[in-house]
Amino acid sequence: NWLVRSSRSYQVPFAHFTLTSTLYDIDVPGYKTETKNRLRLFDLDSVDADIITDGIDFDKTDIARNLTLFLYPDDSDKQGELLRIFQQYFMVSNGAQLIIDEAIEKGSNLHDLADYAVIQINDTHPSLVIPEMIRLLTERGLDLDEAIAIVQKMTAYTNHTILAEALEKWWIGLYQEVVPRIFQITEGIHNQFKNELANLYPNDINKQNRMQIIQGNMIHMAWLAIYGSHKVNGVAELHTEILKEHELRDWYELYPEKVLNKTNGITQ
Repeated sequence: NWLVRSSRSYQVPFAHFTLTSTLYDIDVPGYKTETKNRLRLFDLDSVDADIITDGIDFDKTDIARNLTLFLYPDDSDKQGELLRIFQQYFMVSNGAQLIIDEAIEKGSNLHDLADYAVIQINDTHPSLVIPEMIRLLTERGLDLDEAIAIVQKMTAYTNHTILAEALEKWWIGLYQEVVPRIFQITEGIHNQFKNELANLYPNDINKQNRMQIIQGNMIHMAWLAIYGSHKVNGVAELHTEILKEHELRDWYELYPEKVLNKTNGITQ
């Protein structure tokens, strides 16, 4: 079987219950090398495909049985939106816990975590890894300011498109319902950046408002990803220039060293 169950598992805390994951590994062979690469995948033993009825219909409220059935589930109703957040947080929490464990096993004291690991955010869907990693570091004794600085140093964000589905915005009520602790941390990040903006642009209230991570009770996940990263890249020269000149113009003016191009899709 190409999917190998490992002995690792993690506790993922939601507002009203905690789920226990199981880590599976897939060996990925390299060309002319004996190096062992692994794709790490997390799942739930409680997931049950028998709850699928017509086509791909299923009970969206039964999180323990549906969480990993479908990637990007339909989010056209509130239960679908909640399921998206459950799914995104489950994935990034497991990944973040694994990163910390493996870094410690290699000798990290967590203060130097950025020397041991890099997190690449692929579009905004995994942006929750920023507040989640901060949560894990502060629970292990680091203060909030240091945790934020470490996560910024180890995280980078790839923007693939300027289409709305890749620039997620979430109503804060959904976060408070699913992951209230993560919302508190996100709010803390927002307040820190809000104060920085007030100092940087004291006479430009419009720019301050445009760049805030939380606006009108909505969390702008792309802004969270940019602020929480040390590099932001587009995936083609033209695309990156559009980001610099239009969608991310404010950010490029503030952090010109952050935004760069990495052309996508070029392999051997």
